Amino acid sequence: MSTETPPMTENGAVPSSVISYQHWIDWLKFFGMAIVLGGHTGMDDLIGPRFNPINPKQLGVAFFVFITGYSLANRGAAPLQTFLRRYSPVFVYGLFLALIFSCCSWWMRSDLAESNYLPFMGGLNTFFENAFPANPSTWYIGTYFQLLVIWALLLRHVTPSWSWFLALMVLEITVRSLWMWFGRDFNAYMSFTSWLPALMAGMILGRDQVDQSTGARAFSLSAFLSKPGTKLFGGILFFGFLFFWTQLVQSYGISKKNPFGRIPTESPLLSIVLTSMSVTLLYVVYTTSLLSFFYRVECPRWVRFLSRHTLWVFLAHMPVRDIVTPLYYPWIEPGWIRQFVNFLVLFGGLAWTSEALSKWVHLPAVCKFLETKVLGLLGRKERA
Repeated sequence: MSTETPPMTENGAVPSSVISYQHWIDWLKFFGMAIVLGGHTGMDDLIGPRFNPINPKQLGVAFFVFITGYSLANRGAAPLQTFLRRYSPVFVYGLFLALIFSCCSWWMRSDLAESNYLPFMGGLNTFFENAFPANPSTWYIGTYFQLLVIWALLLRHVTPSWSWFLALMVLEITVRSLWMWFGRDFNAYMSFTSWLPALMAGMILGRDQVDQSTGARAFSLSAFLSKPGTKLFGGILFFGFLFFWTQLVQSYGISKKNPFGRIPTESPLLSIVLTSMSVTLLYVVYTTSLLSFFYRVECPRWVRFLSRHTLWVFLAHMPVRDIVTPLYYPWIEPGWIRQFVNFLVLFGGLAWTSEALSKWVHLPAVCKFLETKVLGLLGRKERA
């Protein structure tokens, strides 16, 4: 992942057609990973039923996919090279971790944890198995692969627009509802169609920044986000919607389950459709609110450091959680102090581990080597 963070111009535009890393990306990656970590270490019990029917950790994935769409907008490199450059770190880090997981699992339980390898087979896990892999976070590897393929084959050929966003939103709600109707909620969650609107929204922002700098559009998302009152808008939207949705959850008994609860109605079909629509709504509102609040906020160095290592933290935190938390949980009562310690150990500790892997094991160099070899085997030349 790129760590460059050049400043934006005053109107929020970029001077080049190549989208660059910006401060709000660090913020969304940081909060996205923090939400995922909290969701896997008991934070949901502390905040109560305020996000039903989803689990709050799902918002972190929405943030990550939005950033992916933004970074794919206006790519100057060839699509194959872009695909390899984006997927090779996920593949290398994920496979490295899966092999370690298999060795440990075989030593402790004589189990190779084969389900961890399904995501590397074109994302078979997203439709073959109605469950997460042995290391649950690795489900995203397969979905990420599919999103990149869809971008390379289709979305890079279209002009990002709100019409496309709405069309993909309808597709998302429909396909998710179908999966849920057949009792396959995990497939509904992991399906790449569930994340296409977030990908397109990120592409819209990326394209808008370039169009705004050339005067090609009268209105752009980046122009709206660059207005002085946008930070206030983001805060009001976040807390206002949080209050509103909490009242709905309590009034209508919206349930929570992994990955989706239900909005109760007399009709099972209506319950599923309303639930699917609410999932999309929650993704959109909370991504919009945090993006609006942090769009022009410069982040400190420690946030940039942590956000730079979110890939490794995301993939490794659950097996590491199972190993290290029993060592200190007996000494720390459930609550926010325990959550803070979890944050330091699982986010900070794994970030430093990722830094060490980058320097000592040279995993980024392995990614670069893999990219170059694949391009060479296909007879393609690398482009900047």
